[in-house]
Amino acid sequence: MGIGYPANSVWRHWAWARIGRVDLILREFRDRWEPMYSVKHNSTIQEMWHVTPGTTSLMSHCAVAPTIMMHQAILGIGQDSTGNWFIRPQLGDLESFEIVSHTPWGKVGFMATKVDDHHECSLSRPDDMPLSIRTVSPLNMPFADLGNEFSHDLPDEPTVKFDIYPYSQNRLIVEPIPGR
Repeated sequence: MGIGYPANSVWRHWAWARIGRVDLILREFRDRWEPMYSVKHNSTIQEMWHVTPGTTSLMSHCAVAPTIMMHQAILGIGQDSTGNWFIRPQLGDLESFEIVSHTPWGKVGFMATKVDDHHECSLSRPDDMPLSIRTVSPLNMPFADLGNEFSHDLPDEPTVKFDIYPYSQNRLIVEPIPGR
């Protein structure tokens, strides 16, 4: 057995993100995905890890793991069990990161730049979109201690600026269950 083919990588990536190991996702993108023959020759993602030029193995039915991970692991956008939206940025060793996630509320924009041991971040969201930021350490805004991380409700401003510090690795991030 080996690791699954590229289309199934997303399962492994979700697990790694849940234990704060975005570094493993980024390393795989750099070491396995970026050197792919299809990426180098036609800017697409192939179906299998090893392909033969001139065959259908260069086509993929569903190699969207990198796109999914940029939104759901690096930005960490999602909903909790009550339907509330949050982001849990885990930027690893990225020097900079910029993304726009499309939600039912509209566009959520996020930018980050690494400065020393943290990232300076900027977040924009649609008016009236309830959105919180989950972090490993408290920010300079009201927060709730969830036991394994902090949840910060965003002020009513179109753009919010904040600094975040890296997540601890190999620590399971558990979603709290309401009423427990």
